[in-house]
Amino acid sequence: MDNLERIPVFGMLKSFFNRHKIISIILFILFIKSLVWMVVIPPFQTPDEPAHFSYIQYLSESKKIPLIGKSLGYSHELNSAHNILNVNRIAWVGDKMDIRNYKIMSDFKVLPEHKQSSGSSPAASYSPLYYSIGSLAYTLFNSFSILVRVYAIRLVSVLFGLLTVYFTYLIGRKIRPSSPMFASCLSLMVGLHPMFSLVSISVNNDALLNLFAVLTIYRLLHMKIEAKQMVGMGVLLGLGLLIKPTSIFVVSAALFFTLVIIIREKIQLRKAVNHYLRLVIPMLIIYSPWAIFSYVHYKSILGGKGLQPMGDTTRTLVFYFAESFNISRLRDIWIKMFWADFGWTNVLFDSFIMYKLIALLLVITTVGVILFISQKKEAYPFAAASLVIIVGNVIFLYIVEIMYFQEFKNFMLQGRYLFTSIVPIMFVILCGIQIFIRQANWDKMYVCVITLFAIFNIASIDLLLHKYY
Repeated sequence: MDNLERIPVFGMLKSFFNRHKIISIILFILFIKSLVWMVVIPPFQTPDEPAHFSYIQYLSESKKIPLIGKSLGYSHELNSAHNILNVNRIAWVGDKMDIRNYKIMSDFKVLPEHKQSSGSSPAASYSPLYYSIGSLAYTLFNSFSILVRVYAIRLVSVLFGLLTVYFTYLIGRKIRPSSPMFASCLSLMVGLHPMFSLVSISVNNDALLNLFAVLTIYRLLHMKIEAKQMVGMGVLLGLGLLIKPTSIFVVSAALFFTLVIIIREKIQLRKAVNHYLRLVIPMLIIYSPWAIFSYVHYKSILGGKGLQPMGDTTRTLVFYFAESFNISRLRDIWIKMFWADFGWTNVLFDSFIMYKLIALLLVITTVGVILFISQKKEAYPFAAASLVIIVGNVIFLYIVEIMYFQEFKNFMLQGRYLFTSIVPIMFVILCGIQIFIRQANWDKMYVCVITLFAIFNIASIDLLLHKYY
């Protein structure tokens, strides 16, 4: 043991555990849970995982950012893995995974030129931050089979998921310092959320986007109107913009709440403007190289658009609003897709009673959180801010989909895109429940909520096992 303590990483982990036992145990449990999810879900069976892997492969092999072409440009190696692992039939037809194919893929001989590609894919238009980090794992295991590289990059996403949970715990401690159980419950609700579990083991830039959103909330809660703090927030927001275009909502919300904080501090106007500029200028400086690159190649500072399925060109916005806001699609997006709709296709629970119960819970907690705010319970300002964030995020996503619809005459909105607000959503649910329960029983309630989320997660794993094996 003494020899292990001399290893810097082990020493840091031991020190962290001694100072933060509760969150350390939570993170360990969730790490094991993530490994289970990662093993259960076969390679390339999470949404757009081949496209995201292709981006990382192209970036790692060519040292260049990919561009959208007229067609898919996967490498020979990736196409071979796609075929050997039977990705399409498993995803769309319902075939089962033959684990013998892992052996075939592991023994597949790959020449350096087999890893080359044009880089064109639906993900090629995204800004490069997530993929640059993922390329480190790819490069480290470049001499191993493609399966090892996929799982290595998935572990990077697992790390981002665990960091998201960690900062969720710190947010909970900041909001409700009087209740250690509250922070544990909030962080476990996020970490055990089935769709969050899926995203957090996928080769997908949403894993980093979710971390950015939670880290931004954490920074806002600790915000002081000082030069270093404002510059630090500007750097964070600039990096966030380099993840994917939908980070614009998180950045806009951060700019809005920072302005609210400045106004509440009643700072002199000239000083307030200077502080705000200290935030905005670093953000723009960090984002500008990508903005220029994107504009040169796509005539847009937000990346390109292409390789998207075209819908019926006769569709109008009247059709969009009629389809988008009917009960069926609202249920599909905000209940099924947000909570439990896995894989490429609709891998759903057979019993729709579960989804109805979730819908009922959301209605009850919405009423409950309004009562919570009106009665000015502990942390009610954060509850009010959470509602603003959630509503604003939903409106933003619909605006994005309308713009997408006008160009491609098709729909793109999925419930998991709302994970940039996952902490406010879980907080609202907790507040909405506890308003109906005596304070003396809140800790028992937290244990019940954690237990239900754990059961939900285990049931989701069982569902996926039956889907793939």
